This record gives sequence, structure tokens and C-alpha cells, in this order.
Amino acid sequence: MKKQTSLREQALLSLVIVLMLVTLGIDARTPLGYAVWCMYFVCVGLTRCQSRVYAPFMAALGTTGLLGVGAWLSPDG
Repeated sequence: MKKQTSLREQALLSLVIVLMLVTLGIDARTPLGYAVWCMYFVCVGLTRCQSRVYAPFMAALGTTGLLGVGAWLSPDG
């Protein structure tokens, strides 16, 4: 049973990371003024399903950094 839980958490963490990178890619190509960054809330929300207590905080910290990078790379709107 422990192995299935671990595999589920690894798959969920991989999904969160992929969603963060996809969101960053879309955010970097979209002009400023579009609310693409709202997809980061899904990433942080998915980490609430994990047994790791600090996962949502780490995801929030990571998405905050990616939000700044996306805004810096975005073309002017």
C-alpha cells in the first residue's frame, strides 16, 4: 500500500511540474494583460492532495517566481 501512495504522489508532483512549465510557456508568449497566470492556482491546489505538509508552500513559492519570469518574458500588450 505504501508503494502505491508513493507512486501516486510522484505522479501528482510530476503533473504539477509539467503544468507549471506549460503555464510559464503560455504566459511568456501571451501579451501582458491576459490572466494566464490564474492557471498557477491549479498547480498549487493540486499539491493539497499530497501528504507532504510543505508541498503547497513550495509550489506557491515556485509559481511566484515563475509568475515574475513570465511577466518579464511577455511581450507588451
